[in-house]
Amino acid sequence: MSETKDYRIRLRKGEKEFEIQGDKTWVEAESARLQSEFLNLEERGHEKESQDLGEPEPSSLPETISQFFIDKNEPKTHTNRTLVFAYWLEKHGNQSWNIKDIEDCYDGLRLGSKPKNFTDIINHINKSYLIITHDKGGLKAWKLSIDGLRYVESMKRVA
Repeated sequence: MSETKDYRIRLRKGEKEFEIQGDKTWVEAESARLQSEFLNLEERGHEKESQDLGEPEPSSLPETISQFFIDKNEPKTHTNRTLVFAYWLEKHGNQSWNIKDIEDCYDGLRLGSKPKNFTDIINHINKSYLIITHDKGGLKAWKLSIDGLRYVESMKRVA
């Protein structure tokens, strides 16, 4: 097996953890960047972390996924839809999410077209937007990285 396949690093400190996987060069570079960011966030404290990420106040985040989807200008691509769904799930108490959770979001919104292969959609998302977490319900699970959170937050809002 080549050393560039399935290279993985996991860092954990207290309740905070991240894991990245991919080719060795990318993982090592991303690991260094994330470790630095991880330590900086820890130094600034959790309150400052929320401000830096530009997270909306809990009361300003719509209660329903349909309203949040509309607020994000109804993303047209499956990758952007998946990121919006993941963001909403995380902000409503899910520590991580899996393909079944994303499929449930599609079903709940009754979007006309739903991907036939959700794994393919996840594989097409920018790798810096996702962090692989522990399995959830027997399925591989993810959470959004800081870059993933920022990407969704930067999506155009409908005025």
